[in-house]
Amino acid sequence: MLADGSLRIACRHASQGSVRLGLQDVSKPIAFSEPLASPDLEPAYSFRIEHSSMASLLLKLQAQWLAPTSVRLWLGARLAASGPLVPHCVYHVSGRGQLLAVVDGSGEVGLRPGLALAELQDANWLARPASARFIPPTFQRTTIPDLVRAHASRG
Repeated sequence: MLADGSLRIACRHASQGSVRLGLQDVSKPIAFSEPLASPDLEPAYSFRIEHSSMASLLLKLQAQWLAPTSVRLWLGARLAASGPLVPHCVYHVSGRGQLLAVVDGSGEVGLRPGLALAELQDANWLARPASARFIPPTFQRTTIPDLVRAHASRG
């Protein structure tokens, strides 16, 4: 732990140097393996490597925490690759008989809460008329430009 509150993390091989991690810059939960190198570090999540069940649980939690970001990045990549959508066209993205997303060519997007990346990857995109642009009120709203920008900034 450094004086400014950041962490210096050694790489596996000394010749590779180290990585500096500013915890204040981390927007997602982070877990550390024990024993911790510094008594000043009090992570919200830690585990012992020899307890594989705890490590597995933390990996599952990480997957849940990152799921919304994964969905948005994947959808941003798909929209970027497809080129401009026809402004008057609406797409209903569905899988297993459920509406997963609404993508309006004019820019609005609605995502079903709790949407998993696997559902989206296997979904069908059905072109619909402009009159089908209604996004259910329970869906999380975003825009095509925001999704594409998020994809571009992480790519």
